[in-house]
Amino acid sequence: MSIRFVSMVSGFFLTIFTLVVLSPGLSTLTQQDERTVLYKKFNEQKHGSAEQQKLAYETAKEFLARFGTDEDEHTRDVRRWVSSYEKLLELGALIGAKDYAKGFELGHQILASDPDNFYVLTKLTEAGLTGAQAGNSTFTAQAVALARKGIQLIGSGKVKDPSPFANISTARNFFHIALATLVLDVAPEESAKIFLELAHSDEYKSEPSIYYYFGRALLKGEYQKLVTEYKQKYEGKPSSPEQKATLDRISQVVARIIDTYARAVALSTRPEQQETKTEVLNQLLPMYKALHNNSDAGLTELISSILTKPMP
Repeated sequence: MSIRFVSMVSGFFLTIFTLVVLSPGLSTLTQQDERTVLYKKFNEQKHGSAEQQKLAYETAKEFLARFGTDEDEHTRDVRRWVSSYEKLLELGALIGAKDYAKGFELGHQILASDPDNFYVLTKLTEAGLTGAQAGNSTFTAQAVALARKGIQLIGSGKVKDPSPFANISTARNFFHIALATLVLDVAPEESAKIFLELAHSDEYKSEPSIYYYFGRALLKGEYQKLVTEYKQKYEGKPSSPEQKATLDRISQVVARIIDTYARAVALSTRPEQQETKTEVLNQLLPMYKALHNNSDAGLTELISSILTKPMP
């Protein structure tokens, strides 16, 4: 190997050493470029869908792992976002574990600073609904208020990301079903109105539970109101046209409840619906017999043909 070649090679490596080691500005510039690109990627992802925000979380963790010791606005932004996102993850875990007390506590902390957080409104409404259906009414009143808030936000057009739902329509239906179910005992007429609208919608016209809950709302609302009125005005008194008119109205409401329960039974065709179908049928039978001289004759035929008839 010639001295001249060795000299050339030595000179080459000396040049590289000078550029890399003695020129820190070049190395810093490259790192700064990577930092800028990584933050830009995070910033675009965090404004996207739920799936994109999951990616944003991974990008944010990478950013903090590499540049978390920096103190500038971008780093502080990433830290704030990660903190908020991890609270949402914690909320989802608490609701999933049915720890509703801690879930509502954390959820209200988030809503205090971000009152229109749609994800939090959804998860807390879900928790209140699930708890109420299991017999725990502790959070029912809060869930009702949150469901109304969710409906109001959707109606205002402010909801751009309906997560955890796939679209706005599904989110809207969830809040309406939740509200109607939660207020069934305290505001049955409002509940009945919502369930009737759902029964006429394309999404739920074949869902048996919608008809069952509509019937229950009629039973607790309009029917109970008329029965109370009848007892107060006419019970123990001579027959009168007004008394007969009230009895006719009661019979009409009962017929309507029978119709909704029959639809619920007729639509319960899947194996997993059979237990509920039997329960509804057991509630339907005494009402039907009350209007048919204590006989169940014709009930089977009614159920088999009910879906061919319009709702009364």
